Amino acid sequence: YILIMKSTMSSSALPEGLDLSTKYAKAVGAVDGEGPVMRNMVALDSLTDRPIGRNDLNNIYDLFKLSGLKLRPTEPCFGSRIREDGTVGPFDWQTYAEVDVRIDSIAAALWKLELVPQTPDGYRFLGLYCKNSRDWMVAAEACFKT
Repeated sequence: YILIMKSTMSSSALPEGLDLSTKYAKAVGAVDGEGPVMRNMVALDSLTDRPIGRNDLNNIYDLFKLSGLKLRPTEPCFGSRIREDGTVGPFDWQTYAEVDVRIDSIAAALWKLELVPQTPDGYRFLGLYCKNSRDWMVAAEACFKT
């Protein structure tokens, strides 16, 4: 979030006197026995549903497209280690472009096979349950896209 905001937000859009190079968050309150509530320096008075100044970012997949796919399609995105004989081997990487093809395929299958029906109030729910892995992240990104 901060990396995208710093690279895409003009300095004139920042509140006066705010320097993101030194501090990103500020404590805005605390209750005895609990840690402080931390807020982004750009949104001290309210919660935001997207980075300030970025109305084109609506979900996690939009961040994937902007920060990875668009800027570095041939760079490593998600990696996995193969353990054929019980030892940890080198990472096997998939690029942002390769991951995006997999995301598109899974998202299209979810829609075509009608695996995520819409509730009466307009929401769609899908639970993913498995070990953390490259495949889990790709499936999650497909859900974010849809």
